[in-house]
Amino acid sequence: MSSVAIVRCEQYEQALVDQAVAAACEKGEMPEVRDKRVLLKPNILSDAKEERGITTHSAVLRAMIRHLKSQGAKEVLVGDSPGLQKPNFQPKASGIYQVCEEEGVQWIDFTKQPTTYTIPYTRGKKLPLAAVLSQVDMVFSLPKFKTHQLMYATGAVKNLFGLVPNLYKSPCHVQFPSREQFASLMVGIASIVKPVFSLMDGIIAMEGPGPANGVSRHLGLLIASRDAVALDYAQAQIMGYDPLLVPIVAEGIRRGLGEKPTS
Repeated sequence: MSSVAIVRCEQYEQALVDQAVAAACEKGEMPEVRDKRVLLKPNILSDAKEERGITTHSAVLRAMIRHLKSQGAKEVLVGDSPGLQKPNFQPKASGIYQVCEEEGVQWIDFTKQPTTYTIPYTRGKKLPLAAVLSQVDMVFSLPKFKTHQLMYATGAVKNLFGLVPNLYKSPCHVQFPSREQFASLMVGIASIVKPVFSLMDGIIAMEGPGPANGVSRHLGLLIASRDAVALDYAQAQIMGYDPLLVPIVAEGIRRGLGEKPTS
């Protein structure tokens, strides 16, 4: 069984977030990053203002960047691709692009020359994924704690769907219409990406008709784990779901992508 760290952090004051992220990374057993190139994948469903609770908060991203640098990471990169992405997209409204500039890390446009993969568990479905995957040593998923109208919850595994460049995402919802089919697609993508660590922003969460139209709710948590499925399992428990009825969690465990958490 996999370890999941749950750390209290009541607000987005940067000093508090820096401290909480460092604690979550330690308790969540973040792997060694010294001399590694690390891609951080925040959740930018749309470049919305932070108070709406749609995106991973910039303070959490900043804290993660700082922690990786303190641990000797060779280079930190940040990227995402919303479903309706304009050319040369930069997430400025959410504050994420400003954090990249201020912390001296590169923002990556996932639409530039993506690489096509055959996705496991999808009967041969081919999808482009961001080219940067082959240029980094590690991928960290930085999801937002949110409900999801189709999948019940969106977490560390589903966050990786953002590695599919913009408009390539839309047909997937038609081709994989059921919750179970879509879960297989998400788990298949995750099995290619192989995230080594996940840190979920649950300081302000979303409930109701997420992932975009729900209601913000103060939760005051950061959740971290090497196992993205275990993290999503813990998130489902906190939400009040039976985790094994959440399709991505059930499929992830069935396919051996992850395990139930120990704590």
